[in-house]
Amino acid sequence: MAQQAVFSVLERASMFAIDEAKFLLGVYEKVESAKMRLMQMQGFLKDVDDKMLKGGAAARGLVSQIRGVAYEVEDIMDSANILMKENEPKTSTKVAIRKYACFPVYLTHLHKLGARIDSANAKMTEILDDFQKLNIAAAAITQDYTIEDDATQQWRTVHPDFDEDVDVIGFDDQIEQIRNDLLDSENKNLTVVSIVGPGGAGKSTMAKKVYGLAAVHFEVHAWITVSQRPITLDIFKEMASRLIPSDVLEKLIKGIAMLEKSHKELKDLNHRQTMTLLYDFLSKKRYLIVLDDVWQGDAWDAIRPIFSDVKNSSRIVLTTRKQAVAQHPNARKKIYKPRKLATEESVQLLLSIALPEYNLVDGGYNATAARQNLAELQKLGEDLAVKCDGLPLAVSVVGGYLYRNLDVAEWKRLTSSMDWQDMISTEKGIGDVLNLSYYDMPSYLKSCFMCTIAFPTDSLIDVQVLARLWVAEGFIHYVRGHTREEIAIKYVEELVQRCMIQVEERACSGKITVIRVHDILRNWGIRQARIEGFMKDCYSAPEIAAPYSEEEVEAYRMVLHGFRETRFVASMRKLRSLLAFSLQTEEVDKSLQDLHRLRVLYLHSLECEVHLPREIGRMRYLRYLGFGGTGTYHLPSSVGDLLSLETLDATGGRIHHIPASLWKIPALKQVHISRARGWSVPRISLQSNVHAIVLSSISDLHTRSARESNYVLEAWRIMEATKRQLSEDKNPNLSCCFGMTYDMKVTGNQMDIVGKCEADLRFPNDFPDFDKTDNITVLKIRCAKLLNNDQKMLELSRMKFLMVLEIGEQSCTEVVLTCPGGSFQCLVQLILYDLAVKDWKLGHDSMIRLRELTICKCPNLSYLPEELLLLPHLSKLELIEMPTSCYEQDMVAWELTEKGCHVFKSTELKDFHRLDLPVASLMKVEWPQHAKQASFGPQLV
Repeated sequence: MAQQAVFSVLERASMFAIDEAKFLLGVYEKVESAKMRLMQMQGFLKDVDDKMLKGGAAARGLVSQIRGVAYEVEDIMDSANILMKENEPKTSTKVAIRKYACFPVYLTHLHKLGARIDSANAKMTEILDDFQKLNIAAAAITQDYTIEDDATQQWRTVHPDFDEDVDVIGFDDQIEQIRNDLLDSENKNLTVVSIVGPGGAGKSTMAKKVYGLAAVHFEVHAWITVSQRPITLDIFKEMASRLIPSDVLEKLIKGIAMLEKSHKELKDLNHRQTMTLLYDFLSKKRYLIVLDDVWQGDAWDAIRPIFSDVKNSSRIVLTTRKQAVAQHPNARKKIYKPRKLATEESVQLLLSIALPEYNLVDGGYNATAARQNLAELQKLGEDLAVKCDGLPLAVSVVGGYLYRNLDVAEWKRLTSSMDWQDMISTEKGIGDVLNLSYYDMPSYLKSCFMCTIAFPTDSLIDVQVLARLWVAEGFIHYVRGHTREEIAIKYVEELVQRCMIQVEERACSGKITVIRVHDILRNWGIRQARIEGFMKDCYSAPEIAAPYSEEEVEAYRMVLHGFRETRFVASMRKLRSLLAFSLQTEEVDKSLQDLHRLRVLYLHSLECEVHLPREIGRMRYLRYLGFGGTGTYHLPSSVGDLLSLETLDATGGRIHHIPASLWKIPALKQVHISRARGWSVPRISLQSNVHAIVLSSISDLHTRSARESNYVLEAWRIMEATKRQLSEDKNPNLSCCFGMTYDMKVTGNQMDIVGKCEADLRFPNDFPDFDKTDNITVLKIRCAKLLNNDQKMLELSRMKFLMVLEIGEQSCTEVVLTCPGGSFQCLVQLILYDLAVKDWKLGHDSMIRLRELTICKCPNLSYLPEELLLLPHLSKLELIEMPTSCYEQDMVAWELTEKGCHVFKSTELKDFHRLDLPVASLMKVEWPQHAKQASFGPQLV
């Protein structure tokens, strides 16, 4: 991992501009000298980094020294950057005089920086003097991994897409048996069906397949992951939100609130109230619930009271690694153990991964040789599959490694030089298989994988959050023509193809959106991270200072789990990255400022109101600040003092208020906030390159008080002020998008989007998928270039409940506006305003419920689509400031008039009425079948 540390520092060093030399005097030349020495180190480390970690204590000590001096150089460069920003030229005479008066202090700081860089250069010179000896010693360490040339590495970047059906090879008979047990109508008793086996045996795979087959036959159903450290109240609340339709849940909570004469939401319920709510609801339903990954019988005892047995054939599926847990439930039960894959099944699974058909057909490096040796590779694959002893995880991991090494000699070496029998007997044995895949990965991919396993067991990890975290850590190479975030997504795909992580969700475009890490891979990875000094994970305060037995190299990253207090101790002061999950505190201690070397800070809280201290502004090196979970985070105005902050990522969690000082940070590049209660109108400088997505919501679901109405009015004012400010901003590099959702009880969710995407046309791809938004009935888009490709229009067309849509102010850049067949099934009103569209293609059966259509100021649209004549409910068409050909030469408008549609024509823009949100009421409409069956259904008036 020393190589990755050096690479990260060199990437940061490359950002030093030539014209900065005049501000840093002689320090700049010394920094350049340090960069040259680091580049020399990197050249050696490419060959010996992994071998050094597998060597003796002296080699590992050198790894630690190299990493330490690299980080020391980074500290110096960041200090120089901050010093430069604080002393850059100012136009104000008063400020200039003050700066001149402080010039001696500036020179003192420069002198100290120069001394620090001299010390670092001396250390690197000493290390480099011994490097030749080190290289010889490291080369002597035996390590039989095949090293491929650049052409092979390039060929290996193309991989097959593994189909989920591969994961159920060999389980079909057991899956059918379990399905029959779940649907056995003669068995009226509540029955627990347990699936027991070691990690990687296919328990969750079987459960997911059965769940997909059987769930539709039950009134309610839910999948709940229990995991190793269950928080019982959180599990109950998760069950309630997944099992009970939102309208029913709201009524039940109101009933509890009336009894106790208090206003409550689900998050306000205590343990007893939540259990009572679930018990009462499940007593009246036939349910199927999967409890995945249960480790202790105590967890079952805590959950069991909510399950009533009313003899209606309800079922519970439980997966566990422990036979005792499966035997524990005091209920009728059946226990299944995933059998090992038969020889034929193991061979089928391994070869389907290692030798996918197209891999040999499409050509590329070594493809010809692979085809010629196909029979021999298949025979060797059969031998290796047999030695995997039928464990699906082992077969999959080995298959992924073999796929990347289509070489007969390598396959033969594996069959003869490793004892595969011991790999399957215990989870520790799997480590040999995982080592094989791990050491086959390049340094940057190892770091990305290690960072991924920092997330808690069974976490569903948002790929965009993960990508931005990798970028902040310095793991991502720069590739011309691509953003670092795009390269990070490619790394995610490569880890999936190597079978190191699992895909949980994909967008309709096919891109990976959510991933997770298998328990065995995570447990193995945590131990490996400790050995390499990549990170230290802690579950209690004493663990922070206490070393692990396998901890051989000092770690500069720390992961905290479930801490109730956040007082940071002296042993943490060298940390460069801190991730804290499941925080159970409302106050982050001001001692956070003592972690002054921190570059990355990620906080994850469950339903807490987390207040960051104002002292956070003293963390001058911090470049990434992230928030996750379901908590609400309060940011002090002092965040504006974080001069190095490049990314604020609150894709998870909720920000209480976004302070105006945030937008003044000179280094700020990315702001991603998915839930904000409010913000100060952003005033962004002309020099800023910020790329921001901020989403908020205001609700009148629970009260209709004057105060609530004021919230809605204030939200509207913020949106209008933000729109005006962004419209007046002349910054050519600005890409900002602000969205407000009005969660209205009568009309459903209404969303307003304002902004502009001037700098980066890739920016809209970061915007949440429209078809994944929650129950939006009204949508108004006035964000220039947001809809810059067919994919975004396709997402719009798939929104199940969308009834009113306005697209305006150059939001759509497409010349041809395409509405696929069967799209916009609920749309009753459409407004198109100020667009450059030239042609409009309306597919068969799209917009079949459209009643009102307004087209204004679209000068390039010279004719209307004939498909408008097929819309049975279209009763009003407005054409305002449109080419005369739309209604004088085009027959569509005339024929619509003949059919009884009211066609209004005007050349005056004053006759155009924009959509004002929030809309108080929606016209009546016949909902399609999917909307009738959904739990959501606004009251249309």
